[in-house]
Amino acid sequence: MILIHGTYRLFPTLVAYREGQCNHCERVTHADRFKAWYFLHLYWIPVLPLGRHAFWSCAGCRKDPRERVKESVTMLVLGIVAFSVFFLALMIPPIPEKDAGAIWVGRGVLLALIAYCVHQVRARRRAPVEVPVKHAYANDDCHHCGDRLCLFERQMFCLKCKIFRLDA
Repeated sequence: MILIHGTYRLFPTLVAYREGQCNHCERVTHADRFKAWYFLHLYWIPVLPLGRHAFWSCAGCRKDPRERVKESVTMLVLGIVAFSVFFLALMIPPIPEKDAGAIWVGRGVLLALIAYCVHQVRARRRAPVEVPVKHAYANDDCHHCGDRLCLFERQMFCLKCKIFRLDA
């Protein structure tokens, strides 16, 4: 039996916005923070409410701008070590005549994986560290409606939209 299930985000409401760097589209852009009700669905019918949760959405790509999209250098170095150990394990024992083709293919794949990991580590070390640009908004107007923002609990707030502007 096939069970089709998942989650829905229903009734999103805009809560805040900010300007910052998106990790997906790699540019400084505007991001909105929403709150929505999450529901578990079975066969596309909402069954169980999971609560109200907040999420961010990039204005350019509509993905979460804070989500990590690249692997870390530590994981790449661990990959180099692990693939090297497996490669050496394939190099040490003598090759039986009937398995020679498969072992050489395995060696080639492991060498390609090691080369990829080394290339990625070198590219990350050479690339300049990008510090997210902290843009000050040009004025105290709301980005969404253009109305004047007021100071509320040490943050700028739009009375018309009822959203905060988060300055990082």
